[in-house]
Amino acid sequence: MATRTRMAGTAERGGRRGERGGREQLFRGGRQQQRLQRRPARGASNTRVRFPKDTYFATCHPGLEPALASELRGLPGVLEVTEGRAGVNFLGSKGIETRYRANLELRSAIRVLELLAECQLELDGNERGGGDSVYDAIRKIDWREYIPRGCTFKVKAVVWDNTEVTSSLLVSIRTRDAVCDCLRDDAGWRPEDPRDSAPDVPLQVVVYRDSMKIYLDTSRESLHKRGYREVMHAASLNESAAAGMLLLAGASPGDTTAVLADPMAGSGTFLIEAGLIATRTAPGLLFGRDRWELWERWDDFEADAFDRVVREAEDRVLWNRRGLPTLMGNDAHPSAVALATADARRAGLSDMISFDNGNCAEWEPSTTPDRVITNPPWGQRLMSESRGEDQGILDDETFLERSGLVQSWRELGSFLKTQCPGAEANVLSGSRTVTRHLRLSATRKRRVTLGGVDCRLLQYSIRDRVETGGEPTCFLCGKPGHIKRDCPENPKNNNAMM
Repeated sequence: MATRTRMAGTAERGGRRGERGGREQLFRGGRQQQRLQRRPARGASNTRVRFPKDTYFATCHPGLEPALASELRGLPGVLEVTEGRAGVNFLGSKGIETRYRANLELRSAIRVLELLAECQLELDGNERGGGDSVYDAIRKIDWREYIPRGCTFKVKAVVWDNTEVTSSLLVSIRTRDAVCDCLRDDAGWRPEDPRDSAPDVPLQVVVYRDSMKIYLDTSRESLHKRGYREVMHAASLNESAAAGMLLLAGASPGDTTAVLADPMAGSGTFLIEAGLIATRTAPGLLFGRDRWELWERWDDFEADAFDRVVREAEDRVLWNRRGLPTLMGNDAHPSAVALATADARRAGLSDMISFDNGNCAEWEPSTTPDRVITNPPWGQRLMSESRGEDQGILDDETFLERSGLVQSWRELGSFLKTQCPGAEANVLSGSRTVTRHLRLSATRKRRVTLGGVDCRLLQYSIRDRVETGGEPTCFLCGKPGHIKRDCPENPKNNNAMM
């Protein structure tokens, strides 16, 4: 029998927030402990519904599954980590603490879903029958255990590779109908529609081929919302995506060796996330307590367990920044630098990250970087699902030239060759056409999907400075006999061939 996630009605909420040991205790209060018995399956359908225990699925951007899986393997009480499609499956062995710890500490995850039930759909060859099979399966769950009187719920549905159930809207509607009918028949009440407000019980239903899984969304909001941003830059990179790519590129907690630079930092997402990783700051520690208010309303909320998880995360933070990585950023736009500086301050990293304003090709970092990670402009704004609709990628060479994107990539290539000898660089791109103007050969290409856009995280090994035959070698084009100042590819040279 699976552990049940039951909700406390609003009239049954209790407790006050207080102080304990000089540390703010986010939630406190008693909870009704009455356990309801699951009724037998009803109806003519032979669909069998299983109720797994402590089974989770953490979602992420496609391509970042290895980074998320590595994070999960490092969490206490996490077992049987297996990569899936746009997420990672895992089991928890520490009860409710697994839910709290995953939401507080995972960097590359978007949501943490807890599996409530799963079944095989009985499909009869038509879409209407597919909707009925969804309804029948949902009706076999005793929703009194999950949605007490007075609480609201909302359903998000995802459908993959099913020829009879092709509409996520259909799955959402039939699930909602089945839950409401169950509560009306068994408990004598019908939940109200939460409309645009946050529901008490956020559910997610996933249909893949002929199987269906019903999840409790334990995150409520996307975990990419760290809390350190008040103003959103137009081309801001998703925080969870940035953290995942940093982990793939080799960033690790407590790293004391790296000098990391972002020559086109924008609002500083890469550098801020790198600072949080280096200082072992769990992303959940940056959230306000309102973020976790949903858990306070759940009947299985354990204040002591949650406080213990928070305390353990706080104890791991490296407050002494001595010996931690040097983080440096630059951007050509003063407004972006101002946003990045403000965000770093709100994240508690202003003493660790420095930002400069200027042209990428002319930027000379105070310390030679041994790692570079950046997201140059390539004709597409990377917006999360909550930040607006995606715009199409423009790979037209004329557009790229006129918009200045070609110039930007050539300047990035100049910076890497002149200022980063021996460094490893990771560059995000969604345009093959503009990428070639970097004039470097990638040693590795990682596929990452962001906002529906097929991107590549390109890894480059920048060669060390060398001299050939006693003559200086140009660090910009790699040819002997002249230096950068006289190179025809130097953007500052009036005779440059662009």
